[in-house]
Amino acid sequence: MDFTDSTIMEENEEVIGTTTVDAESAESETADAPVEVVKEQIVYLPIGRLYPHPDNPRKELGDLTELADNIRQTKRILQNLMVVPWETDENGEMKYRIIAGHRRRAAAEIAGLAELPCVIVDLTPEEQLEVMMNENVHRSNLTVLEQAKGFQLMFDNLGSVDEVSKRTGFSRTKVSNSIKYNQLDQGKLVKACTARQVSITDLNRLNEVDDIDDRNGLLECIGTDSFVYKLRTVLNKQEAKKKKAIIKPLLRKMGFKPKKCERYSYHGDDTANKNELDVEELTEEAIKQFIKDHGYPAGEQIYYCVFDNNGDTFLFNDAPEPTAAQKIKKASEEAKKAQMEALAEKFAELEKAAYQCRVEFISKCSATVIKKNLKAVALLLNYSHDKYTSFDRAAYKDLLGLVKPEDGEITHEMVAQAVEGSPEKALLYYAYSELRDSEKENYRGYNLSYDVNKTLEIIYDTLVALGYALSDDEKALRDGSHALFAEAAAILKPSGDSGDSGDSGESDDYDDEDYYDEYEEDYEEDEQATDDFPFGGGNADEDEEDDEELLAS
Repeated sequence: MDFTDSTIMEENEEVIGTTTVDAESAESETADAPVEVVKEQIVYLPIGRLYPHPDNPRKELGDLTELADNIRQTKRILQNLMVVPWETDENGEMKYRIIAGHRRRAAAEIAGLAELPCVIVDLTPEEQLEVMMNENVHRSNLTVLEQAKGFQLMFDNLGSVDEVSKRTGFSRTKVSNSIKYNQLDQGKLVKACTARQVSITDLNRLNEVDDIDDRNGLLECIGTDSFVYKLRTVLNKQEAKKKKAIIKPLLRKMGFKPKKCERYSYHGDDTANKNELDVEELTEEAIKQFIKDHGYPAGEQIYYCVFDNNGDTFLFNDAPEPTAAQKIKKASEEAKKAQMEALAEKFAELEKAAYQCRVEFISKCSATVIKKNLKAVALLLNYSHDKYTSFDRAAYKDLLGLVKPEDGEITHEMVAQAVEGSPEKALLYYAYSELRDSEKENYRGYNLSYDVNKTLEIIYDTLVALGYALSDDEKALRDGSHALFAEAAAILKPSGDSGDSGDSGESDDYDDEDYYDEYEEDYEEDEQATDDFPFGGGNADEDEEDDEELLAS
């Protein structure tokens, strides 16, 4: 694979140059090699007996055109090659491996030279590699991955990073980081570097991740805007894992027992004195001081819950046995909650059907109708831009009637062809897709109360202008007169309240609790989104699997 230096950026974020060595600069290619070689008389060897060295770190020789032209004009090369004896061929002739001069040999072959001046030297394999590394390792057109492979070969031979650093002149950190690149999935690494501009900084940040599978997973997004976010997610998980490895054995040793709990419990749960463990150092003395400062009752069992996604730890006691009145109130609240959940499902069914009707109408709207009502479409487009929404490409392509080919992706040409066939429809589809309409767009507020939805209003205004007729359910949902809103209000009305004015404190309390119910559900959805991320996430349920024996006891 052609993997050029233009795909890798130096640590100062500048792209590495792609310059090549010409005939004149080739004269100094081996001047800095620290290995003292045995200089022999220069001999001319047939070019067919000179072979590239398999351990040469430079795999891509670059553009040889200019160098070959110079050699063709002068009919010679200005600097001899350095070679070592390799093996004899079937005719008993010695073949040689090139130590210095791979580009010169390749360019000379293009220029038509039959023989090249060579110095035959006697070097150990380790010395051969060291000469080749020092010939190439400081070149701007040696790719980062080629350099890394060269460092790896030297490390394998020399046995230490310090020795490689000493022989090459590069810092120990540079050598160590480069060697770690070789641990990555090379196919994914090369693919990422050829497809995107990947900085040295980003490659080195991968070394902060301990797990090699996580590092390889991050190669899917390295060089993109999402890399830092996903890297941080992986590092947070890694930090949490290390934190858990310390905190859980320590808490067990102190006599605390594992027990599940809710991270946020705004309307009460079965815990008391719940506090997040926040200490500067995870030591027994610090935790004892934390217990004292937060007034945990002496002699009562303390439980702990460690959340998997970030290692946050909560300490708590069992909640006291509820009174009869509290039990009655809780049962009433749970009954109301079940009624509200059933009502929410009814809302969702209506909203799904309404969304499907909107999409069907837009997809079948004729170009003639759209053309007569371009002002309405323009207002829709203007609103979508004012709202700063993110364009729904999938919905747009679906409306255009494009189907993903079995052997590829929907191309720009396919989209352009569909737009050209009906630009009026494409304009409406584009404006609609900007708003990201879905079955979740509705007129519901907290506690299933009516709430104006500006996005749905502009969508419906546009559709009506184009000839859309709202169903009775859609009209009632839109103006807040639907019976479901009244049912929700009736469920939440305090049992002793028969009037329409003034809610009791109890009703307000329930409203607040229901609000936080929805907040917790949203939070749990966010937690699940973290779980769906390929490098992990999690919750306390998963975290406590290894504590089942303790829980059982």
